Amino acid sequence: MTPSIFSKGAIWLAILSAILALPQFPTNLVAQSKPSNPGGKKPEQKRLVEPKLGVLYESNFRYPKLGFTNPDGSDALHQHFRSPQKVDGLSVKWHEGELEQMMEAEIDCVLPRFCGGSGSDEAMRIRALVKARSLILAAGGQPPLIALYFDTSDLLVNKAGPQPDLNSAKLSREFQSRILAFYKLVPPAHRFTMDGFLPLLLGPTWGSRHESKILQTLNDAVFAAEKKHLFIIAERSWRARAPANWSNEAALLGPGKDAAVKVIGPGYNDTRLAGKGTPIRDREKTRWYQHSWNQALLALPALVLIDSWNDFRRGTGIADCAEYQDNYIELTRHMGKRLRAHLLPDVSKPIRLTHPDPLARPDTGWWKSKGQSNAVNFSAALHAGVLGEGLRLAQEADGPFKRQSIGERRFVASPGPGDRYLYFGIADEFANRSALAFSVEIEFVDGGRGSVQLQYDSWDPRASGDGAYKSAPLYRRQQATKIRTLRWILDDARFSNRQNGGADLRLRIRGDLFELGKITLSRLDRPARREDRPQLDLP
Repeated sequence: MTPSIFSKGAIWLAILSAILALPQFPTNLVAQSKPSNPGGKKPEQKRLVEPKLGVLYESNFRYPKLGFTNPDGSDALHQHFRSPQKVDGLSVKWHEGELEQMMEAEIDCVLPRFCGGSGSDEAMRIRALVKARSLILAAGGQPPLIALYFDTSDLLVNKAGPQPDLNSAKLSREFQSRILAFYKLVPPAHRFTMDGFLPLLLGPTWGSRHESKILQTLNDAVFAAEKKHLFIIAERSWRARAPANWSNEAALLGPGKDAAVKVIGPGYNDTRLAGKGTPIRDREKTRWYQHSWNQALLALPALVLIDSWNDFRRGTGIADCAEYQDNYIELTRHMGKRLRAHLLPDVSKPIRLTHPDPLARPDTGWWKSKGQSNAVNFSAALHAGVLGEGLRLAQEADGPFKRQSIGERRFVASPGPGDRYLYFGIADEFANRSALAFSVEIEFVDGGRGSVQLQYDSWDPRASGDGAYKSAPLYRRQQATKIRTLRWILDDARFSNRQNGGADLRLRIRGDLFELGKITLSRLDRPARREDRPQLDLP
């Protein structure tokens, strides 16, 4: 297979022109050199950056407990370290070993997951990583440079109340200060840059409110402190302009649509983690990894990031482990060479997946049908826990809720402001991969500002998450406070447990406090017409 001749020209420039078109944001991967004579020749363009390869890195391990076990003491790892007693995120020697493995895989940059919380030992772990890199350099090695993967969950997830608001001056400053704290820990000589820019992989918003200019403001703050602009790779939930985007479900669903940056993974399995219900991405030996690499190579990206090096809790690691040995290290080195040579996938070796879709985890055993029921429900008044009559309420990071009463009425309340969700799982005994039409009816307290929208697991591959989050028509709340009923008609519902927490549907809520009294899912007495769009009725 020969390199694409025009990949270094028209295709690269087409990709980068879209990035350069973003106003007031230093996103170009093709930088301009300053003219020696300001009044003379026009600036000359430097060469295009060579594609780079990076890995997301977990250092929050310390044998025998931290990162190894669940709160009840059970094993939290889907993959296992070969020498677990040596694993310690505070140990320089342990980081040395991981970096040396990365050198074997020819990794260009390592992105440690960093939250920046004051109550953790993250700073010591980052310093240990930097020290390990210094020792390898002193011995004549060339370990990967260091970039930032900013995990937003510590800052932006509040399970006990309203979602944090990044529009507030206090939280906005905290957001900036945590990111700046990382660069204070990593000296410039150890930082990974792309044509002078600092790549920053930014985690999800978790429904937090934010202005469209927030990433520009962040970039300005970093430039003021570090004299370097950011190349922000924002998770797709951000409603702010960024040079590139990614999905934190890439290991599960494959690389997204972004042309400049591709995030891939070898598989996904978090079944050992307490309270999780995410579908499984079977590795199929290494076929899923090769398939994802092929999709990435087709885009001729500037950067490929692997999720992950060693997140053994989610089963996404490519590092040497007891289950897969060093198989993925050799494969990663081979694919990285193709990336740097601008080679397209090898068509002589087609990859055929046994499971093109993620494998949904069963949602069974907690509900028994009472006769031939055509409807299931969850009622805040009748169901004190999270299990209803065939419908269960799922607690997720972007779906905080609390119980609330108004007089004798009881509600499940979703505190505002910002975007957030109420997730519901359907007992598989009632509906799973169905061919029927359904209706979803909710009773809630109307009034105030904002909206509510149903997003459901569908058969529509064009919808978000390969159909897992299809949006039904949105309802804008009215000012007058009253109990209101909404009803959506769904003709392409799949309901195969593919949403967060293994849920099947969720209510997307914006604006003020939202109070839900009851949600009912009913089978309609007719087969689904998948070409029909979801409808909203106001009974």
